[in-house]
Amino acid sequence: MDIEDRRRYFIVGSVILEIVQPLFRARLEKDYSNKGLGSFQAFLCTLPVLHILFHLRHRNAYCCKDNMNCRNNSKLPLIYCQWDMLYTENPGQPGHNCHCKFIANPVQLNDLDITLASLILLNCCNLGTSEENAVRKLRRYKNDYLSHNTEGKINETEYKSLWTDLTNFVLHLDPNKQDDLIRIEKRPLDEGLCNRYSIDLLNIHKKLNEMGTQIQGISSGMQMIGPHIQGITSDIQELLSYHRNAATCQNCKKNVDRARLVMCMYDQSRLLICNTDGSEEAAIRVNGLPCSITAVNNFTVAVTVVQTFINQRIEIYDIYNKHKLKSIPVPGLCYGITMINNQIVVGMQRGLLMVDYLTGERLQNIEIHCIPSGIHASGDKIFFSNYFQNTNNLHWYSFTDDNIHISITILSVVNENTTRW
Repeated sequence: MDIEDRRRYFIVGSVILEIVQPLFRARLEKDYSNKGLGSFQAFLCTLPVLHILFHLRHRNAYCCKDNMNCRNNSKLPLIYCQWDMLYTENPGQPGHNCHCKFIANPVQLNDLDITLASLILLNCCNLGTSEENAVRKLRRYKNDYLSHNTEGKINETEYKSLWTDLTNFVLHLDPNKQDDLIRIEKRPLDEGLCNRYSIDLLNIHKKLNEMGTQIQGISSGMQMIGPHIQGITSDIQELLSYHRNAATCQNCKKNVDRARLVMCMYDQSRLLICNTDGSEEAAIRVNGLPCSITAVNNFTVAVTVVQTFINQRIEIYDIYNKHKLKSIPVPGLCYGITMINNQIVVGMQRGLLMVDYLTGERLQNIEIHCIPSGIHASGDKIFFSNYFQNTNNLHWYSFTDDNIHISITILSVVNENTTRW
């Protein structure tokens, strides 16, 4: 990678995170302060704001209050994790299926990323036409040049066309940012800081939400073919049948009747525990988004959980007693999880992090050339694919020679590897 292309990416990302994001938060604060509200939580509690945001997350809902302003939006831009961060259901409002049963959480402005801050600004605040245009354009630049930029670089031609517009819209929101823009444009590349910024800018939560939509589509397809498969009476039974007959080894089939299937329902913030006949046995609530899972032993599982960009962790659950045993913080986003030699291995930004699940101690960080996806351990090897490359190549790290290998090509695109429990 050209070092200057990487530096230009770093500069634009620095402007977005160090200048634009605080500007959006400050504009939000100005709006609710002008309305005589003392906190962002108080702003979220107001009926107009709650009502608007409710309909940006919920479809086909008719509210008991202010129903003249109910909207049935074709798109739901407020994703699950954002809504759950802002509001909690009030158990004291039974029988209601509208905004009145939700109460605002004690959210701070600094908890808002640029995507959520801009969404609230554009839908809930009094912006002038030019202000609104600046917010929309800056959010679009963040998406076009950073969030959808999996290469982590910007060439000179793109940069020159972007920089003028980017700085103009920033200065429109706050003319006092000229010196900050000059300072950032001159800064050298800081690869460590650039990597941290990349995680914030890649919209991981949105990607997870899009994956959920794709999974729902697959589920609908399964329902259509379900009647043609004897003995399959539900989507989960079909999924289990596929797991047993197509995705497990012969040894797994021998033991499957004594096993249970535990799945991450990330968009519902829970772990679903099923018997092998397809029946749902129980569910465990998770505080955050459970993204990937591996068996630790016959009684416990380890789960990667995303709550915010600065709050990622591994959680250990007892699936028989249905409760969390331990929470282990990790430095950054997790990309898959597995077990090897009685130790947890979790995929990180260009690394495989080994963790002692009993003590939470970080034992080793194995540097790799990419962000791993769908990691799985077998013998002395850890297998993974490249998160951002839609290829048929399967990579692995070998403890025998302490080296990364890239020489397995399979017939289909690598998505997730299989395991048994």
